[in-house]
Amino acid sequence: MRNRSSRLTPSMASLLTAFAVLFGATTSPAQPDVGSPFPPGATELVAATDASQSPAERANALLEKLNALPAGSRASDLLSLKVAAAARQVPDVTARLLARCDNDQLERLAKQADEDSDFRAVLLFGGEFRSRVNSPGMHHAAVTAAVARAHMVLDNDSNGALNTWITLAGTPSALPESKAARIYIEAVLGPKSVAAIEAADELGRLQAKHGDNPLRAKFSSFRVLEAAEKPFFQEYLASPAITAKDKSELLYTVLFNAQSAGQYEKVRSTAGAIFSLVGYDTRPAERAAFAVGMSHAMQRNYVESARQFEAYLRYYPNSESAPEASLWLGRSYQLDGQVEDAAVQFAVTARLYPGTDSAAMATRIREALLLADTRVKGLAAQTDRETGAIAKLKKPLRPEEAWPASPPEALRQVALRDKATTGGQPAIAGPKAPEPRPEHQRLAAVTTIAKGGE
Repeated sequence: MRNRSSRLTPSMASLLTAFAVLFGATTSPAQPDVGSPFPPGATELVAATDASQSPAERANALLEKLNALPAGSRASDLLSLKVAAAARQVPDVTARLLARCDNDQLERLAKQADEDSDFRAVLLFGGEFRSRVNSPGMHHAAVTAAVARAHMVLDNDSNGALNTWITLAGTPSALPESKAARIYIEAVLGPKSVAAIEAADELGRLQAKHGDNPLRAKFSSFRVLEAAEKPFFQEYLASPAITAKDKSELLYTVLFNAQSAGQYEKVRSTAGAIFSLVGYDTRPAERAAFAVGMSHAMQRNYVESARQFEAYLRYYPNSESAPEASLWLGRSYQLDGQVEDAAVQFAVTARLYPGTDSAAMATRIREALLLADTRVKGLAAQTDRETGAIAKLKKPLRPEEAWPASPPEALRQVALRDKATTGGQPAIAGPKAPEPRPEHQRLAAVTTIAKGGE
């Protein structure tokens, strides 16, 4: 799966963006693409285009530059993607761009666009490639899979994606793309397996990040949540053939989608199930603890969200989400009307997590508070309060005091059944645990081409 640099849900990201606009955050200067596979000088060709030109003039100018490059070169591929982006409203340029591409270049461009999550370019180049190449070979299947995913992300309904996946599912079953297509079809129509739950989650994350219709992502989240209530998922949680680690990871998938769908009670109950399975010192547990704090903040229960974020910082001070938790602790104080505590916490965020986006945001909000609120103007030079706040965050914490563990209902039923069977006596070890049932296999175990991210 693709890795994501951000752990934010769409609602969290939009709130932070709003804070940035409100308090005058500026966009960071563009950084050079040191990891670009294209040779030096290719990007400068694009930058040299006059920004004052009309879309048609700019697209034509880029196409002229493209025609001067060696066919099949990496620079040609890069500029072809730029021309496609510039020519989206210029059909004549788009047609000429496609006409100059041979099949090999169309395949490369479709795959590169898929890797870049440029789904409109996937539909452009992948669609043209599929119209020219009809054989169901490996390369055609990979492009078809990318086209189906692009339809799912961009279209307002699932028909284009489903029709493309149905075509792909009819290719030789040994192809991993064919296996994946069957899972994605199930994910859209209603997951009946763990792999399809993960596929629905993946599609929802892509839709939230790259799609134009936020309701599409919510529909994917609802599919995950509905599937999590079905017997196969409850049996998955109760199965002795499944590790606690796998169970906790799937439960976090449910939790994430509950957060995205605004089902905050579900977030907290699922977090309790994760704690009961893997304790508190695991990645799923740490993420669940952060989500609990966010669930209260999203419900505007700022007293409780402040308590949760403080607990999080005491127990997970060095986690990836600690800077964001520190920022949200300050925001919780501020939104609860405790502006002095908020200003102090924003200063603490900048001191503890320098160089992070959260520290920069906290600094801007604090500066705005110092200018606008007479209650906090005198805090600018009072570092003793910051020192005290930091000392408070370093106090030891028993995690169960902040986040009670609560076993999933399926496991509670198993425990009650075992107790009734053994009369309360320890169970005698039985034979080796059975292999996972087919519907309990993870997506990565079923296919090798799972894409998308967290």
